[in-house]
Amino acid sequence: MLKIVALVEKRDDLDWEAFVEYWDEEHVKQIEKVSTLQRYTIAPAINPGDAPYDGVAELYFESTEDIQSGFTEELNEAIQADEAEFLAGSETFVAAEQTQIDRT
Repeated sequence: MLKIVALVEKRDDLDWEAFVEYWDEEHVKQIEKVSTLQRYTIAPAINPGDAPYDGVAELYFESTEDIQSGFTEELNEAIQADEAEFLAGSETFVAAEQTQIDRT
């Protein structure tokens, strides 16, 4: 399983609650349009004033082909426009997840 990891920073003009609410309730509406997406998680920081980022998003895919085909140019533009509504910026990378311990 591959995933896109996004380390996100909220816009300075949003308070914490508005940032988390938008990310949780509105942005997901754009992300769910990625047809090849298998799983999507968000993790807002529990110590936002002390953390280098305000949260992490993870988008899971079966393959690099699924990542490429899931984001049409039009959809990618819509997602980026929506991110501007609540994010000041983000750092992203693709990773291959390897579970080391799972006690769930």
